[in-house]
Amino acid sequence: MDTFGIDEAAATFQVTVERLAEPELNVALDRLNQSFNIDLSKLFPWETPGEKRGVRRGDGWSLIDEFVGDQSCLLHGGGTRIVRAFESGKDLGLVLANTPGFETYVFDAEVAYLICHNHHDALIGWGAASVWVQNLPENLS
Repeated sequence: MDTFGIDEAAATFQVTVERLAEPELNVALDRLNQSFNIDLSKLFPWETPGEKRGVRRGDGWSLIDEFVGDQSCLLHGGGTRIVRAFESGKDLGLVLANTPGFETYVFDAEVAYLICHNHHDALIGWGAASVWVQNLPENLS
């Protein structure tokens, strides 16, 4: 199933995207839970108490690739059990720009950071992303 049109956008723009197999998926989700107390199988996981920073940004999803840069990253679309691996923030940004809006969770394999852009236009950062998010100005466009 092509959740949120991600696979279609990746194919259109020749972006390499790999779905994590069940064992790797479980490891990634367990690491998020251990590092940030975030359980992506729960409803509204960003509401979990913990060390995070947030800002209202209607365009927040479009900024995530700037933080990720040339590094690889993992993408989880809220409400799914699918995590996709991207080779770079640029690839992620291209795909996100060509899909409908959805709840987005981006993190690295080591889980040094987690970034969420949710349906309230909140851009939330944990770990290494929290200071970056904190320094962004509010923008509701």
